[in-house]
Amino acid sequence: MTRDLYRDLRELCADLEAAGAPLWAERINNAVLAGATGSEIFLALRVELRKPPADEATIPRSLRFRAAVLRRDIDEALRQSGWT
Repeated sequence: MTRDLYRDLRELCADLEAAGAPLWAERINNAVLAGATGSEIFLALRVELRKPPADEATIPRSLRFRAAVLRRDIDEALRQSGWT
């Protein structure tokens, strides 16, 4: 089964909003919406998933871990496509 990274990103954003981190969720969503190509979106997401905004440092560890896993998987997808 192929992993749907975009679905995982939507779920992470919904969970971030529910956990009181709407700014980080918005930045992640904006990275997806602003990109013209999949590679452009993934390159922007690498930046946005790196760490939560400073004022949202209370984000649960489980959500920060999910963001890190998504970033790792996006990095791998970019490596496979020759971008990094």
